[in-house]
Amino acid sequence: MSDRFVHLHLHTEYSLLDGAIRIPELMKKAAEQGMPAVAMTDHGNMYGAIEFYQAAKKAGVKPIIGCEVYMAPGSMSDKSATSARDASFHFTLLARDFDGYSNLIKLVSAAHLDGFHYKPRIDKRILSEHSGGLIGMSACLKGEINMAILADFHSDSHPNDTGTTRLNEQKVYFDGCARFSDRDFLLIPGEEPDANFGGHYMFLFPHPVFFTHLKQPAKSATDQPFFENGVYHTTTAANELELLNKEKGLVWQTHPRTKGSAGYPDAVKDKDFFQSDRFLGGSFQSLPVDQSEKRLCEQRCLGLLDDMNNWAGPRYMIAEGDTYMKYPDDETFPQLVVNYIKLDRVPKFSDGWTPVVDTLRAGNYFVTSGEVLFRNWGIEGGGANRTYTAEAEWTFPPEFAELVWSDGRTVDRKIISLTGMGPFGSHKFRVPFDAAGKKWVRFALWDSAGNGAFTQPVHLK
Repeated sequence: MSDRFVHLHLHTEYSLLDGAIRIPELMKKAAEQGMPAVAMTDHGNMYGAIEFYQAAKKAGVKPIIGCEVYMAPGSMSDKSATSARDASFHFTLLARDFDGYSNLIKLVSAAHLDGFHYKPRIDKRILSEHSGGLIGMSACLKGEINMAILADFHSDSHPNDTGTTRLNEQKVYFDGCARFSDRDFLLIPGEEPDANFGGHYMFLFPHPVFFTHLKQPAKSATDQPFFENGVYHTTTAANELELLNKEKGLVWQTHPRTKGSAGYPDAVKDKDFFQSDRFLGGSFQSLPVDQSEKRLCEQRCLGLLDDMNNWAGPRYMIAEGDTYMKYPDDETFPQLVVNYIKLDRVPKFSDGWTPVVDTLRAGNYFVTSGEVLFRNWGIEGGGANRTYTAEAEWTFPPEFAELVWSDGRTVDRKIISLTGMGPFGSHKFRVPFDAAGKKWVRFALWDSAGNGAFTQPVHLK
Protein backbone atom coordinates (compact mmCIF):
# COMPACT_ATOMS: atom_id res chain seq x y z
CA MET A 1 0.00 0.00 0.00
CA SER A 2 1.24 3.51 -0.77
CA ASP A 3 2.87 5.20 2.19
CA ARG A 4 0.69 8.22 1.45
CA PHE A 5 -2.54 6.40 2.32
CA VAL A 6 -4.11 7.51 5.58
CA HIS A 7 -7.48 6.40 6.98
CA LEU A 8 -9.27 9.60 8.04
CA HIS A 9 -12.67 8.02 8.77
CA LEU A 10 -12.30 4.92 10.92
CA HIS A 11 -14.33 3.31 13.69
CA THR A 12 -12.74 1.26 16.47
CA GLU A 13 -14.43 -1.08 18.93
CA TYR A 14 -15.69 2.04 20.72
CA SER A 15 -18.26 2.48 17.94
CA LEU A 16 -20.69 -0.18 19.07
CA LEU A 17 -22.24 -2.27 16.27
CA ASP A 18 -20.12 -0.35 13.74
CA GLY A 19 -16.40 -0.71 14.49
CA ALA A 20 -15.04 -4.00 13.16
CA ILE A 21 -11.45 -3.79 14.40
CA ARG A 22 -9.81 -3.49 17.81
CA ILE A 23 -7.12 -0.89 18.41
CA PRO A 24 -4.12 -3.27 18.86
CA GLU A 25 -4.95 -5.12 15.63
CA LEU A 26 -5.53 -1.80 13.87
CA MET A 27 -2.09 -0.48 14.76
CA LYS A 28 -0.41 -3.73 13.82
CA LYS A 29 -2.04 -3.67 10.39
CA ALA A 30 -1.32 0.06 9.86
CA ALA A 31 2.37 -0.47 10.68
CA GLU A 32 2.60 -3.56 8.46
CA GLN A 33 1.16 -1.67 5.50
CA GLY A 34 3.38 1.37 6.00
CA MET A 35 0.67 3.87 6.83
CA PRO A 36 2.26 7.03 8.23
CA ALA A 37 -0.86 7.97 10.21
CA VAL A 38 -4.36 6.81 11.04
CA ALA A 39 -7.42 8.58 12.45
CA MET A 40 -9.95 7.50 15.05
CA THR A 41 -13.49 8.81 14.39
CA ASP A 42 -15.84 6.90 16.65
CA HIS A 43 -19.53 7.70 16.79
CA GLY A 44 -20.26 10.49 19.27
CA ASN A 45 -17.50 9.57 21.74
CA MET A 46 -13.77 9.75 22.48
CA TYR A 47 -13.61 6.85 24.92
CA GLY A 48 -10.76 5.22 23.05
CA ALA A 49 -8.62 8.35 22.59
CA ILE A 50 -5.90 7.55 25.17
CA GLU A 51 -5.66 3.87 24.25
CA PHE A 52 -5.58 4.80 20.56
CA TYR A 53 -2.87 7.45 21.08
CA GLN A 54 -0.62 5.20 23.13
CA ALA A 55 -0.97 2.22 20.77
CA ALA A 56 -0.24 4.40 17.73
CA LYS A 57 2.89 5.86 19.32
CA LYS A 58 4.11 2.40 20.26
CA ALA A 59 3.57 1.19 16.67
CA GLY A 60 5.33 4.20 15.14
CA VAL A 61 2.14 5.50 13.52
CA LYS A 62 0.99 9.10 13.87
CA PRO A 63 -2.36 9.21 15.74
CA ILE A 64 -5.09 11.59 14.53
CA ILE A 65 -7.80 12.05 17.15
CA GLY A 66 -11.27 12.73 15.83
CA CYS A 67 -14.94 11.97 16.26
CA GLU A 68 -17.91 11.43 13.99
CA VAL A 69 -20.29 13.68 15.89
CA TYR A 70 -24.06 13.79 15.70
CA MET A 71 -25.20 17.21 14.48
CA ALA A 72 -28.69 18.49 15.31
CA PRO A 73 -30.51 19.84 12.22
CA GLY A 74 -31.34 22.98 14.19
CA SER A 75 -30.62 23.73 17.82
CA MET A 76 -29.26 20.97 20.07
CA SER A 77 -31.75 22.13 22.69
CA ASP A 78 -34.66 21.30 20.36
CA LYS A 79 -35.69 17.76 21.24
CA SER A 80 -38.95 17.58 19.34
CA ALA A 81 -37.80 15.03 16.74
CA THR A 82 -39.71 11.77 17.08
CA SER A 83 -37.07 9.45 15.62
CA ALA A 84 -33.30 9.05 15.64
CA ARG A 85 -33.26 9.63 11.86
CA ASP A 86 -34.77 13.09 12.25
CA ALA A 87 -32.87 14.07 15.39
CA SER A 88 -29.38 14.36 13.88
CA PHE A 89 -27.04 13.84 10.95
CA HIS A 90 -23.36 12.86 10.94
CA PHE A 91 -20.34 15.16 10.74
CA THR A 92 -16.69 14.12 11.08
CA LEU A 93 -14.22 16.26 13.03
CA LEU A 94 -10.44 15.80 13.21
CA ALA A 95 -8.14 17.53 15.71
CA ARG A 96 -5.36 19.32 13.85
CA ASP A 97 -3.48 20.30 17.02
CA PHE A 98 -3.88 20.45 20.81
CA ASP A 99 -6.31 23.37 20.49
CA GLY A 100 -8.47 21.20 18.25
CA TYR A 101 -8.22 18.27 20.69
CA SER A 102 -9.35 20.52 23.53
CA ASN A 103 -12.27 21.84 21.50
CA LEU A 104 -13.26 18.33 20.48
CA ILE A 105 -13.42 17.31 24.16
CA LYS A 106 -15.65 20.31 24.89
CA LEU A 107 -17.96 19.53 21.98
CA VAL A 108 -18.34 15.82 22.79
CA SER A 109 -18.92 16.59 26.46
CA ALA A 110 -21.60 19.17 25.63
CA ALA A 111 -23.22 16.69 23.26
CA HIS A 112 -23.70 14.17 26.10
CA LEU A 113 -24.60 16.66 28.82
CA ASP A 114 -26.78 19.16 26.93
CA GLY A 115 -27.69 17.88 23.48
CA PHE A 116 -28.62 14.24 24.05
CA HIS A 117 -31.76 13.24 22.15
CA TYR A 118 -31.59 9.68 20.83
CA LYS A 119 -27.88 10.45 20.28
CA PRO A 120 -25.37 12.85 21.87
CA ARG A 121 -25.71 15.92 19.60
CA ILE A 122 -24.03 19.24 18.99
CA ASP A 123 -25.21 22.04 16.70
CA LYS A 124 -23.59 24.55 14.37
CA ARG A 125 -23.70 27.32 16.96
CA ILE A 126 -21.56 25.49 19.50
CA LEU A 127 -19.30 24.19 16.73
CA SER A 128 -18.65 27.75 15.56
CA GLU A 129 -17.70 28.68 19.13
CA HIS A 130 -15.23 25.79 19.45
CA SER A 131 -13.97 25.31 15.89
CA GLY A 132 -10.34 26.27 16.41
CA GLY A 133 -7.87 23.57 15.43
CA LEU A 134 -10.56 21.35 13.94
CA ILE A 135 -11.00 20.00 10.42
CA GLY A 136 -14.53 19.07 9.33
CA MET A 137 -15.60 16.46 6.78
CA SER A 138 -19.00 15.53 5.40
CA ALA A 139 -18.88 12.01 6.92
CA CYS A 140 -20.97 9.31 5.24
CA LEU A 141 -24.34 9.00 3.53
CA LYS A 142 -25.86 10.24 6.77
CA GLY A 143 -24.07 13.55 6.35
CA GLU A 144 -26.08 16.76 6.24
CA ILE A 145 -26.16 17.61 2.55
CA ASN A 146 -25.92 14.74 0.11
CA MET A 147 -27.52 15.30 -3.25
CA ALA A 148 -26.72 14.26 -6.79
CA ILE A 149 -28.43 15.51 -9.93
CA LEU A 150 -28.30 12.74 -12.51
CA ALA A 151 -28.19 13.48 -16.23
CA ASP A 152 -29.32 10.25 -17.83
CA PHE A 153 -31.10 9.77 -21.17
CA HIS A 154 -28.15 11.57 -22.75
CA SER A 155 -27.87 8.79 -25.30
CA ASP A 156 -28.78 5.70 -23.30
CA SER A 157 -31.87 3.56 -23.79
CA HIS A 158 -34.41 5.27 -26.08
CA PRO A 159 -34.13 9.06 -25.57
CA ASN A 160 -35.85 9.94 -28.86
CA ASP A 161 -38.80 7.59 -28.54
CA THR A 162 -42.11 9.44 -28.19
CA GLY A 163 -44.21 6.58 -26.87
CA THR A 164 -44.46 4.04 -24.10
CA THR A 165 -40.91 2.72 -24.51
CA ARG A 166 -39.33 5.98 -23.37
CA LEU A 167 -42.08 6.78 -20.86
CA ASN A 168 -41.71 3.38 -19.19
CA GLU A 169 -37.97 3.93 -18.98
CA GLN A 170 -38.57 7.35 -17.45
CA LYS A 171 -40.80 5.76 -14.82
CA VAL A 172 -38.08 3.24 -13.94
CA TYR A 173 -35.63 6.16 -13.73
CA PHE A 174 -37.88 8.19 -11.42
CA ASP A 175 -38.79 5.20 -9.26
CA GLY A 176 -35.12 4.23 -8.92
CA CYS A 177 -34.20 7.74 -7.76
CA ALA A 178 -37.06 7.66 -5.26
CA ARG A 179 -36.03 4.25 -3.95
CA PHE A 180 -32.44 5.27 -3.26
CA SER A 181 -33.36 8.64 -1.73
CA ASP A 182 -34.10 9.14 1.95
CA ARG A 183 -33.86 11.85 4.60
CA ASP A 184 -30.10 12.00 4.25
CA PHE A 185 -29.63 11.49 0.52
CA LEU A 186 -31.49 12.77 -2.53
CA LEU A 187 -31.10 11.53 -6.07
CA ILE A 188 -32.57 14.07 -8.48
CA PRO A 189 -33.48 12.81 -11.96
CA GLY A 190 -32.36 15.23 -14.66
CA GLU A 191 -31.90 14.81 -18.40
CA GLU A 192 -29.83 16.08 -21.31
CA PRO A 193 -32.40 16.40 -24.13
CA ASP A 194 -29.88 17.87 -26.61
CA ALA A 195 -32.72 18.48 -29.07
CA ASN A 196 -33.64 22.02 -30.16
CA PHE A 197 -31.69 24.57 -28.09
CA GLY A 198 -28.34 23.74 -29.69
CA GLY A 199 -25.33 21.88 -28.33
CA HIS A 200 -25.71 19.75 -25.22
CA TYR A 201 -27.88 21.08 -22.41
CA MET A 202 -29.44 19.90 -19.18
CA PHE A 203 -33.04 20.05 -17.94
CA LEU A 204 -33.77 20.13 -14.20
CA PHE A 205 -37.34 20.18 -12.91
CA PRO A 206 -38.50 20.52 -9.28
CA HIS A 207 -40.25 17.13 -9.50
CA PRO A 208 -40.48 14.22 -11.95
CA VAL A 209 -41.86 15.36 -15.32
CA PHE A 210 -42.74 12.98 -18.15
CA PHE A 211 -41.84 14.42 -21.54
CA THR A 212 -40.57 13.42 -24.97
CA HIS A 213 -38.52 15.35 -27.50
CA LEU A 214 -37.69 15.33 -31.17
CA LYS A 215 -35.35 17.44 -33.27
CA GLN A 216 -38.02 18.03 -35.90
CA PRO A 217 -41.67 19.13 -35.65
CA ALA A 218 -44.49 16.62 -35.87
CA LYS A 219 -46.08 16.22 -39.29
CA SER A 220 -49.30 17.79 -38.10
CA ALA A 221 -50.74 19.26 -34.93
CA THR A 222 -52.75 16.10 -34.27
CA ASP A 223 -49.76 13.77 -34.54
CA GLN A 224 -48.08 14.88 -31.35
CA PRO A 225 -50.04 17.26 -29.10
CA PHE A 226 -47.84 19.34 -26.78
CA PHE A 227 -49.53 18.00 -23.62
CA GLU A 228 -51.54 14.79 -23.43
CA ASN A 229 -52.38 12.48 -20.52
CA GLY A 230 -49.81 14.06 -18.21
CA VAL A 231 -47.02 13.92 -20.81
CA TYR A 232 -45.35 16.80 -22.64
CA HIS A 233 -44.22 16.31 -26.23
CA THR A 234 -41.65 18.88 -27.36
CA THR A 235 -40.63 19.31 -30.98
CA THR A 236 -39.28 22.87 -31.13
CA ALA A 237 -37.19 25.24 -29.06
CA ALA A 238 -40.37 27.25 -28.45
CA ASN A 239 -42.27 24.46 -26.74
CA GLU A 240 -39.18 23.28 -24.87
CA LEU A 241 -39.11 26.77 -23.34
CA GLU A 242 -42.86 26.54 -22.74
CA LEU A 243 -42.29 23.26 -20.87
CA LEU A 244 -39.61 24.89 -18.68
CA ASN A 245 -41.91 27.82 -17.91
CA LYS A 246 -44.93 25.65 -17.10
CA GLU A 247 -43.00 23.27 -14.84
CA LYS A 248 -40.63 25.92 -13.41
CA GLY A 249 -37.59 24.03 -14.63
CA LEU A 250 -34.05 25.16 -15.33
CA VAL A 251 -31.73 24.58 -18.26
CA TRP A 252 -27.98 25.03 -18.58
CA GLN A 253 -25.36 24.38 -21.24
CA THR A 254 -23.35 21.26 -20.40
CA HIS A 255 -19.58 21.31 -21.04
CA PRO A 256 -19.95 24.67 -22.86
CA ARG A 257 -17.56 25.70 -25.61
CA THR A 258 -16.20 22.17 -26.03
CA LYS A 259 -17.21 18.64 -27.11
CA GLY A 260 -20.84 18.55 -28.26
CA SER A 261 -21.35 22.13 -27.05
CA ALA A 262 -18.50 23.68 -29.05
CA GLY A 263 -19.65 27.17 -30.01
CA TYR A 264 -22.46 27.20 -27.43
CA PRO A 265 -24.05 29.03 -25.73
CA ASP A 266 -22.39 31.84 -27.73
CA ALA A 267 -24.39 30.91 -30.82
CA VAL A 268 -27.74 31.27 -28.99
CA LYS A 269 -27.03 34.18 -26.64
CA ASP A 270 -29.67 36.32 -28.39
CA LYS A 271 -32.36 33.61 -28.43
CA ASP A 272 -35.41 33.97 -26.22
CA PHE A 273 -34.62 30.81 -24.25
CA PHE A 274 -31.14 32.07 -23.36
CA GLN A 275 -32.50 35.46 -22.32
CA SER A 276 -35.21 33.71 -20.25
CA ASP A 277 -34.74 33.39 -16.50
CA ARG A 278 -35.10 29.62 -17.02
CA PHE A 279 -31.59 29.56 -18.52
CA LEU A 280 -29.28 29.12 -15.54
CA GLY A 281 -25.93 29.32 -17.35
CA GLY A 282 -23.31 26.65 -17.98
CA SER A 283 -21.58 23.75 -16.29
CA PHE A 284 -18.17 24.05 -14.67
CA GLN A 285 -15.91 21.14 -15.48
CA SER A 286 -12.15 21.36 -15.83
CA LEU A 287 -11.77 19.70 -19.22
CA PRO A 288 -9.51 19.92 -21.02
CA VAL A 289 -7.06 20.79 -18.23
CA ASP A 290 -4.52 23.53 -18.92
CA GLN A 291 -1.97 23.42 -16.10
CA SER A 292 -0.53 26.79 -17.15
CA GLU A 293 -3.71 28.57 -16.07
CA LYS A 294 -3.75 30.14 -12.61
CA ARG A 295 -7.40 29.23 -12.16
CA LEU A 296 -9.31 26.01 -12.81
CA CYS A 297 -10.91 26.13 -16.26
CA GLU A 298 -9.90 29.77 -16.46
CA GLN A 299 -10.62 30.57 -20.09
CA ARG A 300 -13.43 28.23 -21.08
CA CYS A 301 -15.51 28.21 -17.88
CA LEU A 302 -14.77 31.40 -15.96
CA GLY A 303 -14.44 33.35 -19.20
CA LEU A 304 -17.89 32.15 -20.20
CA LEU A 305 -19.29 32.98 -16.77
CA ASP A 306 -18.18 36.59 -17.18
CA ASP A 307 -19.39 36.76 -20.80
CA MET A 308 -22.86 35.41 -19.95
CA ASN A 309 -23.36 38.00 -17.24
CA ASN A 310 -22.41 40.73 -19.70
CA TRP A 311 -24.84 39.32 -22.28
CA ALA A 312 -27.87 38.95 -19.99
CA GLY A 313 -29.13 38.94 -16.41
CA PRO A 314 -27.73 36.69 -13.67
CA ARG A 315 -26.09 33.58 -15.14
CA TYR A 316 -24.16 31.01 -13.14
CA MET A 317 -21.81 28.04 -13.44
CA ILE A 318 -22.82 24.76 -11.84
CA ALA A 319 -20.25 22.06 -11.07
CA GLU A 320 -20.63 18.97 -13.20
CA GLY A 321 -18.76 15.71 -13.61
CA ASP A 322 -18.72 12.97 -16.22
CA THR A 323 -18.37 9.59 -14.50
CA TYR A 324 -18.78 7.18 -17.44
CA MET A 325 -18.28 3.53 -16.40
CA LYS A 326 -17.36 3.09 -12.75
CA TYR A 327 -16.08 0.15 -10.74
CA PRO A 328 -16.40 -0.50 -6.98
CA ASP A 329 -12.81 0.53 -6.25
CA ASP A 330 -12.99 3.78 -8.26
CA GLU A 331 -12.98 7.09 -6.41
CA THR A 332 -15.55 9.47 -7.82
CA PHE A 333 -16.35 12.21 -5.31
CA PRO A 334 -12.73 13.27 -4.53
CA GLN A 335 -12.05 13.84 -8.22
CA LEU A 336 -15.09 16.01 -8.97
CA VAL A 337 -15.77 19.69 -8.46
CA VAL A 338 -18.87 20.16 -6.33
CA ASN A 339 -21.60 22.68 -5.50
CA TYR A 340 -22.28 23.80 -1.94
CA ILE A 341 -25.80 25.21 -1.86
CA LYS A 342 -27.44 26.93 1.10
CA LEU A 343 -30.31 24.76 2.33
CA ASP A 344 -31.74 24.05 5.77
CA ARG A 345 -32.07 20.33 5.02
CA VAL A 346 -32.24 17.79 2.21
CA PRO A 347 -35.73 17.76 0.66
CA LYS A 348 -37.65 14.52 0.63
CA PHE A 349 -38.06 13.01 -2.82
CA SER A 350 -41.81 12.73 -2.30
CA ASP A 351 -42.05 16.47 -1.58
CA GLY A 352 -40.10 17.48 -4.69
CA TRP A 353 -36.93 19.56 -4.67
CA THR A 354 -38.21 23.07 -5.38
CA PRO A 355 -35.84 24.48 -2.70
CA VAL A 356 -32.88 23.13 -4.68
CA VAL A 357 -34.10 24.64 -7.95
CA ASP A 358 -34.90 27.98 -6.31
CA THR A 359 -31.52 28.14 -4.55
CA LEU A 360 -29.67 27.43 -7.79
CA ARG A 361 -31.70 30.04 -9.65
CA ALA A 362 -30.92 32.59 -6.90
CA GLY A 363 -27.19 31.84 -7.20
CA ASN A 364 -27.03 31.06 -3.49
CA TYR A 365 -24.23 28.54 -3.80
CA PHE A 366 -20.54 28.28 -4.59
CA VAL A 367 -18.45 25.93 -6.68
CA THR A 368 -15.28 24.34 -5.30
CA SER A 369 -12.70 21.67 -6.00
CA GLY A 370 -13.12 20.77 -2.31
CA GLU A 371 -9.94 22.20 -0.80
CA VAL A 372 -11.31 25.76 -0.50
CA LEU A 373 -14.62 26.47 1.24
CA PHE A 374 -16.68 29.58 1.92
CA ARG A 375 -18.54 29.69 5.23
CA ASN A 376 -20.48 32.78 4.14
CA TRP A 377 -20.29 35.60 1.63
CA GLY A 378 -22.20 38.71 0.60
CA ILE A 379 -22.18 42.44 -0.10
CA GLU A 380 -22.50 45.13 2.53
CA GLY A 381 -23.42 48.76 2.03
CA GLY A 382 -25.35 50.67 -0.60
CA GLY A 383 -24.80 53.17 -3.34
CA ALA A 384 -21.29 53.44 -4.72
CA ASN A 385 -19.43 52.50 -1.54
CA ARG A 386 -19.84 48.79 -0.94
CA THR A 387 -17.82 45.95 0.57
CA TYR A 388 -17.65 42.33 -0.53
CA THR A 389 -17.32 40.03 2.48
CA ALA A 390 -16.34 36.38 2.45
CA GLU A 391 -15.22 33.99 5.17
CA ALA A 392 -13.04 31.28 3.66
CA GLU A 393 -11.01 28.29 4.81
CA TRP A 394 -8.52 26.16 2.92
CA THR A 395 -6.30 23.08 3.04
CA PHE A 396 -3.26 23.98 0.92
CA PRO A 397 -1.41 27.33 1.16
CA PRO A 398 -3.53 29.95 -0.64
CA GLU A 399 -2.10 31.81 -3.61
CA PHE A 400 -4.53 34.69 -4.15
CA ALA A 401 -8.11 35.86 -3.80
CA GLU A 402 -9.83 38.09 -6.31
CA LEU A 403 -12.83 40.33 -6.68
CA VAL A 404 -14.03 40.26 -10.30
CA TRP A 405 -16.47 42.75 -11.82
CA SER A 406 -17.74 44.19 -15.10
CA ASP A 407 -19.61 47.21 -16.37
CA GLY A 408 -21.41 44.97 -18.85
CA ARG A 409 -18.65 45.21 -21.43
CA THR A 410 -15.20 45.05 -19.83
CA VAL A 411 -14.17 42.62 -17.08
CA ASP A 412 -11.71 43.79 -14.43
CA ARG A 413 -10.48 42.44 -11.11
CA LYS A 414 -8.66 43.19 -7.88
CA ILE A 415 -6.04 40.60 -6.90
CA ILE A 416 -5.30 40.01 -3.21
CA SER A 417 -2.02 38.14 -2.67
CA LEU A 418 -2.22 35.43 0.00
CA THR A 419 1.26 33.93 -0.36
CA GLY A 420 2.11 34.82 3.24
CA MET A 421 -0.64 32.57 4.62
CA GLY A 422 -0.03 28.93 5.50
CA PRO A 423 -1.99 25.69 5.00
CA PHE A 424 -5.10 24.71 6.97
CA GLY A 425 -6.05 28.33 7.51
CA SER A 426 -9.04 30.64 7.36
CA HIS A 427 -9.64 34.33 6.86
CA LYS A 428 -12.48 36.85 6.85
CA PHE A 429 -12.15 38.98 3.74
CA ARG A 430 -13.52 42.50 3.47
CA VAL A 431 -12.90 44.01 0.05
CA PRO A 432 -14.18 47.58 -0.50
CA PHE A 433 -15.16 48.43 -4.06
CA ASP A 434 -16.77 51.24 -6.02
CA ALA A 435 -20.09 49.96 -7.31
CA ALA A 436 -20.70 52.95 -9.59
CA GLY A 437 -21.07 51.81 -13.20
CA LYS A 438 -20.59 48.15 -12.36
CA LYS A 439 -23.13 45.55 -13.54
CA TRP A 440 -22.03 42.57 -11.45
CA VAL A 441 -19.35 41.32 -9.07
CA ARG A 442 -18.08 37.92 -7.87
CA PHE A 443 -15.36 36.53 -5.55
CA ALA A 444 -12.88 33.65 -5.85
CA LEU A 445 -9.95 32.11 -3.98
CA TRP A 446 -7.20 29.93 -5.49
CA ASP A 447 -4.48 27.92 -3.76
CA SER A 448 -0.89 26.98 -4.56
CA ALA A 449 -1.89 23.48 -5.71
CA GLY A 450 -4.25 24.70 -8.43
CA ASN A 451 -7.47 24.23 -6.44
CA GLY A 452 -10.05 26.88 -5.72
CA ALA A 453 -13.59 28.05 -5.22
CA PHE A 454 -15.75 30.87 -6.53
CA THR A 455 -19.06 32.46 -5.67
CA GLN A 456 -21.71 33.25 -8.25
CA PRO A 457 -21.98 36.76 -9.73
CA VAL A 458 -24.20 39.23 -7.91
CA HIS A 459 -25.91 41.78 -10.16
CA LEU A 460 -25.82 45.21 -8.58
CA LYS A 461 -28.88 47.42 -8.33
